[in-house]
Amino acid sequence: MDISSLNSASATSQYVASLLSQQQQSTSGTDSASSPSTNPLLQQLAASPADLKTQLAQEQLAKQQAALGRQLAQGLSASGVTLAGDVSFSLDGNGNVTVNGSAADQSAVQSWFKKDTSNPSVESQIGAALKSAQTLSQTTQQDNAISMAARYAGPTTNVMSLYQQFMGKVQAPSPVMTLSGGTSTLSYPGSLNSQA
Repeated sequence: MDISSLNSASATSQYVASLLSQQQQSTSGTDSASSPSTNPLLQQLAASPADLKTQLAQEQLAKQQAALGRQLAQGLSASGVTLAGDVSFSLDGNGNVTVNGSAADQSAVQSWFKKDTSNPSVESQIGAALKSAQTLSQTTQQDNAISMAARYAGPTTNVMSLYQQFMGKVQAPSPVMTLSGGTSTLSYPGSLNSQA
């Protein structure tokens, strides 16, 4: 069922509650059918925004991460480091950059980070880019949620209730920057196609 086919506030509310319930089950590993890639509600909440201001911010962020990816790849290469596979970067609960990949690749990248003398460091710049992506994701989800709530809630009094349902239960994945060879990508909900 497509959410746009619902024509009453109560039907929409029931459908939303059903999808959100499926999403909660999915995140706990009990139901794979409602993954973000197939759940129509999550697809709409994470869709790329139409407003020019956000698109320009995303394009700027794409350029920033592309430059960082090249700088990191060149730095590793100049140090004689050859990565065995893809390495990705994300933020932990404290906002620090975490490196993911094989144990050897993780060690090599973390060692290079410690030797990096650029100011600001590449690691801190990656962290800043991931935080910017996180902020853009949240803004996108909020904008999409209020737009969808206004469209589907029916009576005005239902708009905030439906908006809170969207924002209170849908968990968006965290931004991830991936270095694969000399190419980097930054992915996050609502992102434009971002590749160096």
